[in-house]
Amino acid sequence: MTYWEIKGMRLIPCCVLIFLVTVACAGGPPIDTASTVVPGYAADMLLSAGDASSSAKIMSAGDKFRMEVYGGRRSSVMIVRYDLDRLWVLIPSAARYQEFPIDAMGHQIPHFFMPGLAIEKVPVRKEHVGGVSAVQYRARITMCGRQYEGDLWESQALPAYPLKWKDDKRRTTVRWRNGRITALSDTLFAIPDGFTELPSSTRRVAGRENRCRKKHLKNQDP
Repeated sequence: MTYWEIKGMRLIPCCVLIFLVTVACAGGPPIDTASTVVPGYAADMLLSAGDASSSAKIMSAGDKFRMEVYGGRRSSVMIVRYDLDRLWVLIPSAARYQEFPIDAMGHQIPHFFMPGLAIEKVPVRKEHVGGVSAVQYRARITMCGRQYEGDLWESQALPAYPLKWKDDKRRTTVRWRNGRITALSDTLFAIPDGFTELPSSTRRVAGRENRCRKKHLKNQDP
């Protein structure tokens, strides 16, 4: 299950996930001048898992996260609202969306933009990654009761954001390119007007606490 797969649902079929085309936007996403604009982070994300590879565009602002996955004639958008404990999958071509609990999100790699993510890291060396001056760390990450160990690279210019992650045990490598601080409209992290909801087969179980809530990141069993 990749970072942008939902349990019981895949945003893009596996055959399309191979060699997706990333939408590059050097100046950042469009700004809705009628909405609130906040400082955020945007990058192109490339994931290799085993023999498969795929790409997406990500945007993050505080406790809000957006991922855009494009493939052929189909596209999907995933919006994660950690502040609301909700995950929305948008289908722009049909103006529809589905809602899921955050627990339904895949755990192939750590959710690096999750608020409060516990990362222990030890510096290894300074080197260049894709032409960017970076620091390599040996890292241990705790997320929702799960443990991840691997190599983490951070740009010296943007040390709070990941540049590359490599997990040999899970055979996954993630790269973030063209990372930048940019202005983001808050409408990027909301369901667009006119979208209607599709029924979801994955719903929150009454009384069940979400293992991925910020205050429980370090305390839940896998």
